[in-house]
Amino acid sequence: MSKQTNFVTFKGKMGGISFYQNKNGEHVARKAGGPSKERIMTDPKFERVRENLSEFSGLAKATSSFTQIFAPVKNLKDGRVRGRISKVYRDMMKVDETAFRGKRQIFLSQHKKDLIKFELNAISPFRSSFTKRFPTSHSTDRTTVTATITNLNISRSVVPPPLTSHFQLIQLAGVLTDTVYNEKTSTYESTNDMIDAISDVTFSEYYPMASTEPVSITLETKIETTTPLTDDATVVHAVGILFFLKDGTAYYPSNQGMGMRIVGVY
Repeated sequence: MSKQTNFVTFKGKMGGISFYQNKNGEHVARKAGGPSKERIMTDPKFERVRENLSEFSGLAKATSSFTQIFAPVKNLKDGRVRGRISKVYRDMMKVDETAFRGKRQIFLSQHKKDLIKFELNAISPFRSSFTKRFPTSHSTDRTTVTATITNLNISRSVVPPPLTSHFQLIQLAGVLTDTVYNEKTSTYESTNDMIDAISDVTFSEYYPMASTEPVSITLETKIETTTPLTDDATVVHAVGILFFLKDGTAYYPSNQGMGMRIVGVY
């Protein structure tokens, strides 16, 4: 490895030499190593690498759809949600027996239970801020989901962060389709782009933490689509919580205590 001593320094690659700054702040140069992209994509010795790269693209496609349905509530997610859901999808892909390695698919419609109880914010789980259990339901065509919370004792079941006075519940319903391998294009794709990654949300009213009377809350969310939900489509039902500090007529959101949990998968 060589050190750059000239007052002009470089970063990047040039003529097969890599220029970079090491952890000690020194500018160094070394010959670029490792197999070329062309060799990785053609050499039989790298077949397993190519299989892994292919399946990684499928995981990326499925993960992207998952995070897209939660885009309206992105403030309720932690920074590692993509990695955590990718692991769930990876486990689904591993048990696919319909294709060989490199082409294995993600049949979420056959593994719906794997998403139940998934927390969008592992640092601040919904269940830590809202402890009351409640039933959920959906319409026959699965386009409408409902959460029914009765006789909620706020002081007993809602755990607020400091300096907050109110809370609000939020419900999300979204659609995810299976992710399959297309032999013609050699790429992974959704089984139905018309409905994959669509979602809608519903907010409750604001509820004061100081309330001593039991309250009942019904959240109903309808997915706006004219395309029927087929068997390869999975409906994800999630409920979350937000906290606020009321000042006059304004509600100022807190960045603590908020979370969302998948409570149903249909």
